[in-house]
Amino acid sequence: MTITSLLLKGYFIASLLIIAIFAYLLVRKHRQVIKLIQQDTSEKLAQFNQQLEKELKQRISETNQTNKELYKANILLNQEKDKSGAVIKYMADGIVVIDNEGIIMEINELALELLENINKNIIGRHVEEIITYKQYLEALEKIQNNKQEKVDMEIPLIRDDKTAKILNVKITRAIDKKGNPLGLISVIRDITKQKELDHLKNNFIRTISHELRTPLTSIIGFIDILKSEKRGPLTGEQKEYLEVILKGSLHLRQLINDLLDISLMESKKLKIKIETINLYKMYKEIILSFMPQARLKGIELILVEDAAIPSVWTDEDKARRIFINIISNAIKFTEKGHVKVYFSLKDNYLNTHVEDSGIGINKKEKEIIFEKFRQIDSSSTRKYEGLGIGLPIVKDLLNLLGGTIEVISEENKGSVFTFSLPINYEKGIQDERNE
Repeated sequence: MTITSLLLKGYFIASLLIIAIFAYLLVRKHRQVIKLIQQDTSEKLAQFNQQLEKELKQRISETNQTNKELYKANILLNQEKDKSGAVIKYMADGIVVIDNEGIIMEINELALELLENINKNIIGRHVEEIITYKQYLEALEKIQNNKQEKVDMEIPLIRDDKTAKILNVKITRAIDKKGNPLGLISVIRDITKQKELDHLKNNFIRTISHELRTPLTSIIGFIDILKSEKRGPLTGEQKEYLEVILKGSLHLRQLINDLLDISLMESKKLKIKIETINLYKMYKEIILSFMPQARLKGIELILVEDAAIPSVWTDEDKARRIFINIISNAIKFTEKGHVKVYFSLKDNYLNTHVEDSGIGINKKEKEIIFEKFRQIDSSSTRKYEGLGIGLPIVKDLLNLLGGTIEVISEENKGSVFTFSLPINYEKGIQDERNE
């Protein structure tokens, strides 16, 4: 064997030895790395398990607390439901509660009785299956379609014994704190007896009015004859007495006419005559007739001129009475200052504003001024005469003509009465029906 071959063999063995040593070191290092990774993974896995167990315990605790709260809330909800159910059950009016889909949620026995429904198993059924009155269902639909906020109507019915019955039905929307609709609530009341009493009252008022008006007409006629001095001259004192008698008689005649009109309007027998009239010209004539009365009290009576005021198609006599009532009230309740009349146009309605610097009206009194036979009950107004029917008549006449009235007032700071008349009567009536 040569030296060269020995060297090559030695190199080969040395190379193998080096490779073996390197492989050993590499494997040892790899095992150490794997061991470290396994140790790290085990620690992290243990930490993860501990964290998971902790969070799981927390979630279980929270769930238990939530369940307890839900249980308490459910008890309270059932208690409130029982309370509201008891209130509905024992109310003096019939109550029907439906949801947004028209499903009956609550109905008391009185409602079933008033609607003459013998089927008491109706909770959860659609309202159209139970209540078949067309007027009622149409009213529900209007509110559900946001055409009206609430409805107050009368439904005439025929009982099983063929006698008549009249129900007053008020329907309003129920909403939550955020204003979202929850459903509709109907309040039903039998007003048959009330209507019968109203009918008797109206007949009585009409009879009395006619009985009083006949002799009163004679009294006024004889006063006019005496004032003409055709039967002989009068002294100054006699003329003064006749003026007092005439003034009282005319005032009494106006009250009788007002009472008669109230009766006719309530029985829907008051006739209307529609024609084209110049309201501004008519109002100006009325204001001129009140000038002497205003001057006696030191009140400035102002009519704001407005060339843009159109002619109005309405009932002249009733429009005249509306304005006379409001302007006379303004003068009556104003001790000093002014009474001003001005106009505005909006949505084909002529708005007449009557502003005064009088005694004003407080919030409580504003709620009753349009009620029949109600006068403001305070020491400051006892000295003003009247039956408390002027403004109610105004409101009824405006309703008849398709108009409205509202008041802005503050005690001791005057008032502004605004009444609106449709420029076209027929359109105003149609708008009122569509509301």
